[in-house]
Amino acid sequence: MHLREVLLREARRNAKVDAFIYGDRRMSFSQLKQRGCRLANALSALGVKPGDRVGILLYNCFEYPEVHRCGCVCDFDAGPVYQAGGPAEIQIINTRLPGIANLFG
Repeated sequence: MHLREVLLREARRNAKVDAFIYGDRRMSFSQLKQRGCRLANALSALGVKPGDRVGILLYNCFEYPEVHRCGCVCDFDAGPVYQAGGPAEIQIINTRLPGIANLFG
């Protein structure tokens, strides 16, 4: 079973159960599905397609799992970008991995 299927099943079976907790903030499986789908639709509208690589430059935050969930919905490869690398690393990623989109937060 793929992660996408597991998350969809959990959203159906345990909609109100916390998917994750970050500090004093909580997100249920149902909310995670809704937010991930909304982000997936926005990225699709910008041209991100299944199989595309999407770099994620976010500190550990409440929204990070949402981006990964979105990757499962859209079937793109969501991967972290090393934060200490800065602009030089992002430039290398953009030139060596064509078709990539980068999310910054």
